[in-house]
Amino acid sequence: PARFKKGSDILVAAIDQYLASSARKDILFAVQWLEDFQTPEGEWVRIPERLKQDLRFRQINHLFADGEYANWLAKTSLMILPYGLEYALRGSRVLVEAMIHGIPSVVTRNTTLESHGLEFGAAVSCNQNSIADLTKTIQYSIDNLSKLRDEAERRAVTATECFSVRHFRKLLLEAS
Repeated sequence: PARFKKGSDILVAAIDQYLASSARKDILFAVQWLEDFQTPEGEWVRIPERLKQDLRFRQINHLFADGEYANWLAKTSLMILPYGLEYALRGSRVLVEAMIHGIPSVVTRNTTLESHGLEFGAAVSCNQNSIADLTKTIQYSIDNLSKLRDEAERRAVTATECFSVRHFRKLLLEAS
């Protein structure tokens, strides 16, 4: 399933590890997780019960209503996208929205997301499928959030222009 390819299992495990080792109370991780899913090997992936009980974690278990996604995006300080290499050459609407809103991101190394995030946003890269590396990357990003946010906000105008309909239309007209 797409959730597995997008690293949802790695994300939740890394958040769990980070929160288990952090005493910070001024943090909230929100993850849209509609239902548990199976890996290609048939193993079920579930959010650990202790994570569900942690007040610093929120499971969004429904599809967003009109305007709800925009509200969550407006409250987001860091977008974490540990996509697998199946997404190495794909783009991400979520990453584009983070970049145009000046939100720093965590992305997987050696992917288009990394290239876009480094050029148009403030991206911090992590290794694919590594819970330990993603946990360290989350820690680094939170510790350096102010600097990353400043960089992301400086690049937001460029990201907005680059990913605009006008720019894509111009590219299409130039190609024909």
